[in-house]
Amino acid sequence: LEEKEREDIMKGNRRRSGKLRRCSILEPKQSAFMFLFNARQNDAMITLCGFDYTSFWKLYKLFEPFFERYMPYSKNGYIMEIKQRDGGKGRPRLIDGVMCLAMVLAWKNDMIMNETNDYLTGKVKLIKK
Repeated sequence: LEEKEREDIMKGNRRRSGKLRRCSILEPKQSAFMFLFNARQNDAMITLCGFDYTSFWKLYKLFEPFFERYMPYSKNGYIMEIKQRDGGKGRPRLIDGVMCLAMVLAWKNDMIMNETNDYLTGKVKLIKK
C-alpha cells in the first residue's frame, strides 16, 4: 500500500474505533446535570435523581463527609480511607460530591424505572404466594 492509502486506512480505523478522545469530552462541571442543578430545576431533578433540589441537597449534606473521607480505588477492590498527605500531593478529583451522588441516584432511579417497566410490560412476572 502507498503511504496515502495507509494514512486513510488509519484515519478510518480511528473513526470507527468507538473511542472518544479526551478533548471531545466535556469537563464534569460543564455537564448537563450541573446545568440543571445550578438552575434548580426541580422537575428535571426529580426525573433524573428521584429527588427535588431541596431534598437532594439535604441528602448530599449526609453524603458529603463520606465522599471527602473515602475513595473506591484500592488494589483489593474495597473502599478505603483517603490518606491525607503533607503538601496536598496527588491528583485532584474531577467530580465533586454533588456529581458523584447524582450519578448514583440517576443510576438507581434508572434501574427502578426499568424494573417497573419490565413488570408493566410483562417481561417479568410477579410471583404470587
